[in-house]
This record gives sequence, C-alpha cells and structure tokens, in this order.
Amino acid sequence: MPVKTGLEATKEILEINPNAKIIIATADENIKEAANSLGVISFKAKPFSNERLIDNVKKALSQDLPAINR
Repeated sequence: MPVKTGLEATKEILEINPNAKIIIATADENIKEAANSLGVISFKAKPFSNERLIDNVKKALSQDLPAINR
C-alpha cells in the first residue's frame, strides 16, 4: 500500500469498527504476531489456496468469531 501499511490500515479500521472481521493475507510472516495482537480473525501466509481463503471468509461471515490464529 503506498500510503500506509496493512497493519496501520487494520488498526484504523478496528478503531472505527471494533467488530470488523479482518483476514490478513500477506507474504510477510513477520507481522503475524502484530496482526494477532490487533485482533484479526485470521492470518494467511502466501501462498495459500483460494479454497482455504474462501473457507475462512465464509466462517468469518457466518459467526461472531474472537481473534484466532488459523
């Protein structure tokens, strides 16, 4: 992202809507701990299958999930 990092954007989104369900998909596994501490519901390290990402999105939309590390 040209202006801010994904973690910065995630933090801003959660400040506006603490109930937002955020799944981070990134090639940078070094941000996993920081992402989890923000409260993302899922962290996907690239590469990942489309099916696995779709399953995570479906779960996020169908449930009131706490922060998880999947």
